[in-house]
Amino acid sequence: MLSIHLGDYPGSIYDTETYFRNSYLDSWFEDPLAAQMIKGVDGSELIGPHNIISKQLGSITPLELSGGVKTLLLVHNLPN
Repeated sequence: MLSIHLGDYPGSIYDTETYFRNSYLDSWFEDPLAAQMIKGVDGSELIGPHNIISKQLGSITPLELSGGVKTLLLVHNLPN
């Protein structure tokens, strides 16, 4: 369930880019849902945990994914 709170909330993550960079695991990219998220949001193709093919950027790593995909991956893999 998604809850939206205004203002400061204990345990909130305000910088998903940094949180993702310090938290993601290669195993997250073995999940078929990760490939669907990357394709659906960024239009890119997941090749492996360190290789994603972007039409605009060429070969990229998970760190170059959009903030939207990173947030979806965090919510999916770290639901609490």
